[in-house]
Amino acid sequence: MKNRRGLLQLEGLTERIVPAVSIRAVDGDLIIKGTPNSVTGTPTLAINVTNDNEVTITDGSTNRGTYFVDGDLIMNLSNRGDSVTINLSNGDLDGSVIANLANGNDSLTIKSSGGARRILGGVTVDGGNGNDSLTVFSGNASLFEIQGGISFSGGSGSDTATFNGTGALGALELGNNQVLTRVNTVSIGQTKDVSMDGGITINASADKLIPLQVDIGDSTTSVPIAGVLSITGTDANDSVSLENVSMVSTVPTSDSETDVYEVTINLGRSTSTGTGNVLNFTDVTIGEDAALPGQFSSPADFSYTGGKGKDSVNIDGSTVFTGDSRFTLGDGTNGFTVTDASAVSGVEFLGNVTITGGTGIDQTDFAQSEVGGLLTATLGNGDNSLISAGVIAGGLSYSGLKGADNITLSNCANLSGSVTISLGGGTTSCTFSNTNGTTNMDSFTVDLGTSVNGTNPAGIEYASELDTLIVFLNPGVVSTTSLATLN
Repeated sequence: MKNRRGLLQLEGLTERIVPAVSIRAVDGDLIIKGTPNSVTGTPTLAINVTNDNEVTITDGSTNRGTYFVDGDLIMNLSNRGDSVTINLSNGDLDGSVIANLANGNDSLTIKSSGGARRILGGVTVDGGNGNDSLTVFSGNASLFEIQGGISFSGGSGSDTATFNGTGALGALELGNNQVLTRVNTVSIGQTKDVSMDGGITINASADKLIPLQVDIGDSTTSVPIAGVLSITGTDANDSVSLENVSMVSTVPTSDSETDVYEVTINLGRSTSTGTGNVLNFTDVTIGEDAALPGQFSSPADFSYTGGKGKDSVNIDGSTVFTGDSRFTLGDGTNGFTVTDASAVSGVEFLGNVTITGGTGIDQTDFAQSEVGGLLTATLGNGDNSLISAGVIAGGLSYSGLKGADNITLSNCANLSGSVTISLGGGTTSCTFSNTNGTTNMDSFTVDLGTSVNGTNPAGIEYASELDTLIVFLNPGVVSTTSLATLN
């Protein structure tokens, strides 16, 4: 009798039920891999932390069960534009979140929706190519901590990072250091307080012509940063705005040691010769001690570099630079403006200030700010101006090179140290006034070079109390007049 063999049959693909993502637990880690099921056309994955280290996973609209993970939560997803939400609704995570979102326009949201919640590790995100977004925010109830910090690489495309608190009591605390690479729009602390126990580095230089926009803090929030703040812009026109931001030390300073936190904003890659970069500081403190609010025994140096276009630097409110400050404005028609904030505590530069211009017009206005060290202004070959009505305690050195110069020092009673002014080759209009009958300067030297009279017929007018102090070199065709009425 012959054995009859059954016929082989292929199961139709449409009849197979295969999960869109695979989920594996390996040595305490939970690894999620593949393409999530779609919700209204978007591959969607929802991860809910229901108890400490317990996560419930919803793939599209399908509940995939609850898993225990005391290691890392790892995702390796698809190129289809995934939408992922991690919600710490009723528990903490001991490990880190590691997300490889692959190519496509992906979004990852990490939030806490109830109670004080923590991720004891860090958050590492690779967005791949495409327009990616990372959003981290706390819920209504209390503080949300990510102790290991955040690292986000956006890849090519226009990428966004948003770190905020929400609700009446929600606040966000980020530890270690934050590193944002190829991220083009950064929004931190725009609704509620965000604090960083480490520093933050933002580098968008590889994206070239996609502008960088950074907004940290606003009028209703507080954003303390303990560590280095470093921002590197693109070849396009970038914008950086800080409000109610303080660079602080997390360790009290001893008598023998000081902790220095450097702040660097480099927008010098911008190649546009038209409208250029914008830097706005309002109520910013650089170098405050966390243990001693309002104390500045840990000075931090600050550096800004502009591009080839028309850069605008605006400083106002109660802003304090505790260390040395350097502003390199670039070649465009630049504006450096300190708003007259005399109604509040005002803008203070406790160290030395150096401003360097390029080939264009540089307009610098220090209003009623205070400079505790030496103010050095080398404003380049354009038609330049320097205005100060405040305190310059460590001396003044001005060089105008080839352009016309317009210098107004309307509070000479508060000038100290040595004052040296070297005028350019253009027309000249200078006023040195308001000595209040006293002078605290060690010397006052004006090198007229090849300058000629400007719109002011007198060329240079100065208070008569300066007669015995002021020295003119190379007078040329510039007229100088001392006037008692200038006090």
